[in-house]
Amino acid sequence: MKGTIKKIVSLTLIMALALSSVILVKKEASAKNFNACLVFQTTSFFNRDGLDASNHGDCIKQQSKEIEGTSCKDAVISGKKGTKTYTVSITGFNKLKYSDSELFNLLYVDTDLENNTKKYSITNMVVKFDGKTVKTIKKPFITDKDGADNLQGIAVNTYNEGDGKGKLKWHPKTKQLPKKSIEITFDVTIK
Repeated sequence: MKGTIKKIVSLTLIMALALSSVILVKKEASAKNFNACLVFQTTSFFNRDGLDASNHGDCIKQQSKEIEGTSCKDAVISGKKGTKTYTVSITGFNKLKYSDSELFNLLYVDTDLENNTKKYSITNMVVKFDGKTVKTIKKPFITDKDGADNLQGIAVNTYNEGDGKGKLKWHPKTKQLPKKSIEITFDVTIK
């Protein structure tokens, strides 16, 4: 009887140890997910702020006031190694009253990935206004560590046009601004 109890206890301990090892390996293998959003600002300060902004929201704002009838679709980035394609978008530009000289000051993809280009990259950005491709940027400028803690793929930045050694020459003209929506599709590589 003593021998049988010892065997049962031993088998139970072995099974518990094996099960805890499987759970531990599964926990280590599961990757953390990250977020991405489309950020923009126009010359009359219609905007959507980045992920780390205190007033980051789900719609377009002007001077911090929400514009009804606008919405934003963010992306969840898989933390697994490899390259995957994501899309972020904003709709409701038909609710905005642009001035005749309205332009973008900023247009970019913001993520909460660490700004470390040895680990992460953003490539192949396709910018669409109202469903039509207006710009493809194979290697967008990535804000340097002095500019942002998180990885950002920049399409337009009029505040710092020297970024990227001339890569930010694209500035959509007033007639090119979206009437309904902006969408940016992009690849994220996790090394």
